[in-house]
Amino acid sequence: MDKRDLIIEGKNLYLKGIDHQYSDLIISWRNDENIGRFIQTERLELPTHQRFIDNYLAAENDFYFLSYTKDTHTPVGTVAIYNIDYNAEEAEYGRLVLPSEYRFYSVEIAWLAISFAFNTLKLKKVKGIVQGKNTNAIKLLKGIRFKKEQTLQRAWHNGDDVFIYVMYEGEFREFAKVYERLVNY
Repeated sequence: MDKRDLIIEGKNLYLKGIDHQYSDLIISWRNDENIGRFIQTERLELPTHQRFIDNYLAAENDFYFLSYTKDTHTPVGTVAIYNIDYNAEEAEYGRLVLPSEYRFYSVEIAWLAISFAFNTLKLKKVKGIVQGKNTNAIKLLKGIRFKKEQTLQRAWHNGDDVFIYVMYEGEFREFAKVYERLVNY
């Protein structure tokens, strides 16, 4: 399967495998001070991003998506399931990049990516690794039922703590019941 052709449909959004088409848009989001401050330490340039996408496309343990609105097909953010360990049946959830005007889509984007991890990839555990000062990411992880498993003190490049949140398959199944009722009211 070509990852670029992968589409995951939700109620208001769909995720599509990333390619080079929207590189300039993704770079502008990631270089935005309010969005990128928890992602990188240096300004992202096109050649670096293109190498990253090429490496991603060649990797078997990484699914990186651009999210679009279903009605207008407007790109609204990115998300990924990556560092997949198929033997341990676990992966990381992240690379969630959302401009503030699209932040209200965060739960649906997270739901689609996490559903893909548990339902399609058949994983048993998904981790969210987040910088301690990234309060928006922490609120989202807690809101979708991730549980804090570990704190790595002063482990971020700037000396900040790193929190590791996890969701296990059983917790996902419980959250799925709640989520489905909410979106199908």
